[in-house]
Amino acid sequence: MDRGIDRIIKDILRFVLNNIGLFTIVGIITFVFVIVVLVRNCVINKRQMELQREINKQREELLQEILGVLHLENIDSQLREFDDRVVVKSRQALNNYSDLKYFKEKDNFENVRLISESRKKFANQ
Repeated sequence: MDRGIDRIIKDILRFVLNNIGLFTIVGIITFVFVIVVLVRNCVINKRQMELQREINKQREELLQEILGVLHLENIDSQLREFDDRVVVKSRQALNNYSDLKYFKEKDNFENVRLISESRKKFANQ
């Protein structure tokens, strides 16, 4: 049994040594192929990132143009100062939070009325 395994190992080694040039060429071709694939993927990823940046830039320009036509260029800064925040401990508490509960806790109906009027002004412009 050991002779059979020894003979197989010797045959394999003899084959490899007789064809060392072929194995070297196959190894080099494989290495070059891997390098080409990696470079290609890097170029594709870079191009995709550039396209995504361009799309985001065009979206922002379009948004600004739309807001300009609607005369709402500074709506974010104007509405932020009027918005109120409610802090809750869980999603369930947020879902159960109601307008009535807000008014009971904050006791600021006049502020809410002013916020509503200012938003109506933006909507009617």
